[in-house]
Order: sequence, then structure tokens, then C-alpha cells
Amino acid sequence: FHLGFVKVSEETARTLGRGQIRSLRNVLLVLSGQSGVTFLEAVREAKEVLPFEKLHLQVWMQESEARLLGALTECLSAGRLACLHKLEWHSLRDTSEIPIDDDVLRQLFEAFRRAKFPVLSELLFLDLKVQDEHLALLGEGVRAENFPQLRSLRVSPHPDVEMGTSRMEGFFGGVRESAHGLPLLENIDVFSKASRSLFSDGDKVEGIGQMVETLRVGKMPNLERLDFSRCKVDDQGMNVLAGAARRGYLRKVKVLDLRDNEIGREGMKSFFGAVSETPLALPAIVNLDLS
Repeated sequence: FHLGFVKVSEETARTLGRGQIRSLRNVLLVLSGQSGVTFLEAVREAKEVLPFEKLHLQVWMQESEARLLGALTECLSAGRLACLHKLEWHSLRDTSEIPIDDDVLRQLFEAFRRAKFPVLSELLFLDLKVQDEHLALLGEGVRAENFPQLRSLRVSPHPDVEMGTSRMEGFFGGVRESAHGLPLLENIDVFSKASRSLFSDGDKVEGIGQMVETLRVGKMPNLERLDFSRCKVDDQGMNVLAGAARRGYLRKVKVLDLRDNEIGREGMKSFFGAVSETPLALPAIVNLDLS
């Protein structure tokens, strides 16, 4: 059976967490409040791991519910969510209002470094105060071959957090050093940010360069979507992308989002010069947004 649960009682959450409905195969579960904590505690304490083939978790964080993060972290660390197919983390409130302990947040990303997720296809974190070290831990998880089925990765940091070059080196370095990289990855957004530059001054070109180098060595061979919107990409950044296009590293990219950046005439000239001169620069492109 395929079943979705949006609002569940604590009793139902406990029954699901214990794996007592064994006919279920693909399950979508929205976690929030006490019922979410109850489900995760039941998963952790059950005699056997969940019998589901694929589990899609949507976690909705509200004020004063940081304990939900801790319960999820414990389950992930203990390897109790090997059937996890999709994980989405959303916030119903400004996360600055939610008391999330820095150690607990680090332990969450440590769980992805240590545990195996053989069917994980999509990983989405919105509005968590993600730091350089957290994305580096994800990179170490890739190096350990923890995510062989990953197709979509979106880690959008909180507007109060400004990242530097080490964030890109830590993550993409892990991808490059792994045996197989992320062979199925189609969509990556570890760049995009709502209101401020993703990179500290002088780091933006190096950050994009880390991604390009990873494409060059063939560790993300099926990448289809790149989101650089609102990252303050300038002419230097466009020169890096132009080099990638000229060498055919973007040949499978269908969507390239460069909205709301700081691209000047020279950057446009460099990029479109590379596209016009190279037949395999962007042969699959469907949507190129420079608005």
C-alpha cells in the first residue's frame, strides 16, 4: 500500500513508528508537534527497523519544538531510518525564534556522515542555521558512499548566516574524493540564498570553481539543474561558468538559474561567447534565467 499521513494522533504515530502496520510499503508522513516526537521515539525504541520500502518525511518545525530535531537526529544516528527516501525540513516560524542547540544541529549532520541511506533520493533543509562545518559533514557522508541514490540536494542556509569558501571545499571535496561521487544527482542548490551574498568577499568565484572542478572529474555526471540565484555572481563568476560551458561540463544542464545577480557586460560577453563557440556548451538547456 501507498499511504500519506498529514495529521496523526499520538496513538497512530506510535503504531506507525513501531512498524505494526506491515502491509505499508511507501509512506508519506508529516511530522510536527508531539505526534512527530512520538513517532520518532517509537522508531528508535522498536525491536525491528521500519518495514517500509520508502519513507518520505516532511518535518515542520514550530516555536519551542527543537526537541523534534533531537528525536530525528537520534533515529538517523542509530540507523533506524534506512528506508528514508525523501527528507524535507521546513520551518513554520523564523528559526531565530526556535532555541536550537548548536551541538544538536551538528549531531544532525554528523548522522549523515556516519549512517547509510541506501534509498535516499531527496534531501531538503530550509531555514536551518547551516554553517560551513555542516555542509562539510555532508561531503564526508558522500565520501563514505552514504547516499548512492541521491537525486536532489537543497541546503538553503538561514539569511543570518554567511558562508565562505570552506563550505564549498568541504562539500565538493568530499564528492570528488569519493569512489563514485553522486552519480544520480540531478538538482543541487547549496548556493542560493534569499537576501544576502552566499559568499564572503573574494570567495564567490572559488565557490563556483569548486563545483566546476567536481564536474570536470565526472563526479556529478547527471546534473540537470543549477541554482545560483541571488548569490551576487559577478563577471568573475560568469567567467568561471563560461570556462565550464566551453569544456562541456554543463552539457546535461537543463535549468540554469542566475536571477538577481551582479552580472555586467563583460560577464555576459564571456559566457555567451563560450556558448556560441562551443556546440556542446549547453545542448540540453531548457530554461536559462538571467533576469
